[in-house]
Amino acid sequence: MELATIALERVGPDFPETAVSARLRELFDVDVVGSGTIDLVHARSRRWGTSPAAVSLGHGRSFHEIAVHHPLTLAYRDAQQAVPLRLSDVIDSTPDQGSLHQRWLGAGVPRILTIPLLVTADRITALALMRTGPDFDSRHMRMAKQLQSVLAGICALRSGGDHGDRETPVHFTGCMDEASGIRLTDRESAVLDLLGTGLIATAIGRRLDISRSTVEKHIQHIYEKLNTNDRISTVLKAQALGLIASAGSDAGQSV
Repeated sequence: MELATIALERVGPDFPETAVSARLRELFDVDVVGSGTIDLVHARSRRWGTSPAAVSLGHGRSFHEIAVHHPLTLAYRDAQQAVPLRLSDVIDSTPDQGSLHQRWLGAGVPRILTIPLLVTADRITALALMRTGPDFDSRHMRMAKQLQSVLAGICALRSGGDHGDRETPVHFTGCMDEASGIRLTDRESAVLDLLGTGLIATAIGRRLDISRSTVEKHIQHIYEKLNTNDRISTVLKAQALGLIASAGSDAGQSV
């Protein structure tokens, strides 16, 4: 809730902003929060930024050269699933992988936890949380999963406009079948619309003349179809996908 509030208070297109990165560093006890989009088809990968200080790539190599061959990138490319991963989940002790990672960050290989915001066959957009010392544990992984849909929804909302030549994510595919799309029933759409206005299940039931338990069943179906697990991330993602209007657009129409 707090992280979503911090992020939504910033009106600029860049994500994550300093305030968001600072809160992520506190939550996960990390040294650096990085973000970027990796283009798997063209050499147009770009690093959005690292906070609090830029990570040196070294040896004059570009971000694309290094990121496109990184073990975590290869894992997302092959699995096509947007799930948080640690470097230790995918890297083995072979010299090639270890030396590649050392060339990226210099002496000492830090721990890395990635939170993907978009994974498709063409590109990957993700946050990278980096720390020295102990590896990320199961608590960190649960927290990353809980925050993922909220961060992805905010990212998609921020990048919906034209921000120069930067390749930006349009939606968060997660593990959904992109070819079939998201199909909501008329009743689910009505419930989702009312969720977007902030109504609770009881109030939605009164508005639609159905029971609270029926509303909650519809909400659960919506979670499953949007690959979310709470109301905030569901509304954010629905707005990013154009399934419901954003608060800003509603306000604009009433002026």
